[in-house]
Amino acid sequence: MPHLTPHDDRPSPALDRLLSAALVIVALSSLGCAQLLRPYQLKKKGEQYEEKGRDEQALRYYKEALKLKPDDEDLQKRVARIEKRQAEKYTKEASELLAQQDYKGAVEATRKALAKAPRSEGVKAFAADLVKTMRGEASRAVKQDKDYGKGLKLLGLIYDGFPLERAGLERELTGLKHTWATDLSKQAAASKHPGEALLLYAKAAELEVKPEHVSPRDKLRDKLLEEHLFTARFAPGSGAAYDSAVSALTRDDWVANVRAVPASHKGQVDVVVSYKLGGVMYDTTRRTREASKRYQSGTREAPNPQYKSRQDEVARREREVARREQDVARYEKDLANYQRQVAREGDTPGTSTMAEQGVSRTQSSLANARSNLSRERDYLARARQQLADTKPTYQEPVYDTLRYTITTHTLTASAPLTLKADLTDSKLKDLDSKRRLRLSASDDEHAGYSVANVSADPLNLHDSWWTGLFATTGATFIVYLFSF
Repeated sequence: MPHLTPHDDRPSPALDRLLSAALVIVALSSLGCAQLLRPYQLKKKGEQYEEKGRDEQALRYYKEALKLKPDDEDLQKRVARIEKRQAEKYTKEASELLAQQDYKGAVEATRKALAKAPRSEGVKAFAADLVKTMRGEASRAVKQDKDYGKGLKLLGLIYDGFPLERAGLERELTGLKHTWATDLSKQAAASKHPGEALLLYAKAAELEVKPEHVSPRDKLRDKLLEEHLFTARFAPGSGAAYDSAVSALTRDDWVANVRAVPASHKGQVDVVVSYKLGGVMYDTTRRTREASKRYQSGTREAPNPQYKSRQDEVARREREVARREQDVARYEKDLANYQRQVAREGDTPGTSTMAEQGVSRTQSSLANARSNLSRERDYLARARQQLADTKPTYQEPVYDTLRYTITTHTLTASAPLTLKADLTDSKLKDLDSKRRLRLSASDDEHAGYSVANVSADPLNLHDSWWTGLFATTGATFIVYLFSF
């Protein structure tokens, strides 16, 4: 068995000082190395990075030093020099992009230059020249080339890139959109091609939502749809087979735009469709998933936090009453002393002695102290009554989680569907094919759990839904069509 020697666990004073110093160093290091350096050290670091051409790092150290010495003119000049150099780099980039007519890139580069040197008069002048150039190019594109799109794009770039220019651009943008929309509507009215006219009216309505553009657009669109609408008359029927035949014709890319009419339709038709549904096959699948519900399973006795709060209030009021009682006792003692002094001094007609003044002052203070004591005793009485009316414990609700299984039943019925189309218009493709109609219905099932207020969900799915075709209540139906 090892020998144990009693010893004192307290560290020596020297070790205690060493540990404290180590903790200070660790705490300071967590603030970042830059914050441990003095201004001149930060400036030196910035100079080293600037000599190496690493302006971003140099600027960061100079700005850190400025936070510690905000009035250092040399640091201010160094920051301004680097910001100017960075801004000149971006303005040069913007000039090159402008020469390539990359207006969007030129705007972005100029914005970066303004961000680096927002107070630089040179950068501000460059931005103003860029705006002037772009506005001139927009004006030339509109007036000389009638290229409204280019003019609108250039003005939009200025609007988005330079917020200070927006006030003067809004009216110009609105006017340009109006001019372009009016020109497009005139072109549409003069066009001999309905499709082209519709596109022109649509663009005009996009630029300016006004009746003179929207109304002719909608009328022309409806007219073109009517002219290119094919009418299909279906053999008598209803339900899933009928719906699937209509779907096969109108939504399977057979023709672009088909209007289905019933068998009783007497007007002109482009195609007559007949269909036949074969024998039905059924298939059932099941899948399960877990569900949960949180519910209150009971209660338990727990400490009432309000009771503890009111206990503390009573203790506080008791301390306050004791303090006020001490005040009253002190003033009573002082008053007795002053009264004895007045008795020793005797009668002093026409003269107020220090003792008499002390009596008057102390009597007033004593009256206030007694009033305060009375008020604090009332507060204490109310606090004690509130504590007496509060229960030390209360019934805290206890919650539990019910986990149960939900089973989803899916009943699928499929049958062959034969479609045949008698065409009255040679422009249409023939339609004579066999398809399979597939209908699926799903329903959930799970037991009931009264403890958690979960109602039972019985299965409401059976073969009769096929006969009734979507008549089953509470089931979700999905229709699939696919070729053999």
